[in-house]
Amino acid sequence: MTCLWYVLSLCVGGGLSVGGLLGLVLGRGARVVGLSSLLIPSGPLAAYALTLLIPPQPAEAEAPLGDDSHIADGLERVIDVGARTDAGGTIPLYRPGPPLPHESSAAWIAEGAADAERLLKDFAGRIRITVPAGIDYNCYGWVFTGGRFWIRPNAVPAILDENGYKPVAEPVPGDLIVYWDAHGWPLHCGLVRSGAKEGRVLVESKWGHGGQFVHSPEDQTYSTSFTFLRSRRQGHLLKGLEER
Repeated sequence: MTCLWYVLSLCVGGGLSVGGLLGLVLGRGARVVGLSSLLIPSGPLAAYALTLLIPPQPAEAEAPLGDDSHIADGLERVIDVGARTDAGGTIPLYRPGPPLPHESSAAWIAEGAADAERLLKDFAGRIRITVPAGIDYNCYGWVFTGGRFWIRPNAVPAILDENGYKPVAEPVPGDLIVYWDAHGWPLHCGLVRSGAKEGRVLVESKWGHGGQFVHSPEDQTYSTSFTFLRSRRQGHLLKGLEER
């Protein structure tokens, strides 16, 4: 509709200007020539005025491209390894790029380790660290690449859809858990380690470039909105990564 309105504005403006030119060329009498000379500049003005009447278009929600870790801002695309969904969709993989001159990989890891120690205190024993801080992968990369790469959140919906994940009410070990923001975009994910049959639902997930933790679904820093998902496929590894 907006495009049609712009076309109409151009047609009206152009018509007025063309009419003015024709009046100057073909018109007889001072009055006709005078009116024609006014039509020429009025064409662009009329077109501009009509464009002001176009209602503003609502902004579309955008998928977050980064991650909770600032390292995500400096990721580099992996070109020597390809990953695909079961339907054949390409999933971009990333590695951390080189640190900036005033940073270092060791500093990043130290920062992640300090965050992990703080979180252990904040959650007062309700979470348990399983893998120390590291920058080689994020939560999605841990689940879908076996801990070899980073995957950006905007690729997750395609993975869930094309690999046949469906919501489940009662999770069992091996199921996927995905945390969502208010717009329905994924914020975080992990794997179920124990279900209700084991007495308590526990999940394991990688927290940015910090540690990897076992925790209850509620004991994390990402979101109160989450879904348990299951697929009929064997494991969660993307195609193209099995042989490596």
